[in-house]
Formats: sequence, C-alpha cells, structure tokens
Amino acid sequence: MTKHISGKYRKELEDLLQEELFTDLMGENPDHKELYLIYEIVDTLRGAYNDEGIRRWFYRQRTQLGNSSPLVYLGKTWKSEDENAKKVLELAKSLDA
Repeated sequence: MTKHISGKYRKELEDLLQEELFTDLMGENPDHKELYLIYEIVDTLRGAYNDEGIRRWFYRQRTQLGNSSPLVYLGKTWKSEDENAKKVLELAKSLDA
C-alpha cells in the first residue's frame, strides 16, 4: 500500500521546511512515499523542536549517522525503502522516546 500525502499536508511540509531545504530533501518532483517519510520525520520532531529547530535538525551533524547531517546522510537520490532513510527516521523517533 502506498502512503499518500494530501496537497494540504505537502504545502504544510513545504512551508515548514522552506523552499531550499524542501528541494534539497525531495528534489523537484517528489514521490509520495518519500514525502510521507519526510512528513513522518517532521511530525515526530514536532514533539521536541519548534519549526526553526526542525529545519536545523536536518543540517546538524549526528554521531549516529557517522558524523553526517540527516540531509547529507540521505543523499540526493534516496528512496523511502533505503536503509539510510530508515535510519534517519529511527533517529528522529529516538528523540521522542
């Protein structure tokens, strides 16, 4: 089953991440599964960070990611089923624990 993000939630995600970060994470034509994964990460981070903190989280180096930032760790051509994507989601969820 493909998880789907409605236009309303995509716009909310774009507004929160702002254009540069959203494009860096998603590319120009994002897939629904990748949108859903980033939405899930952002939604998880909302429990620990404000909007600016969420944006910074994607740029901050993390020891759990080999001293890479989540943005760099994901890379430019990541897919939601990639191990790197799953690890970034797990990292976000660990902050909520």
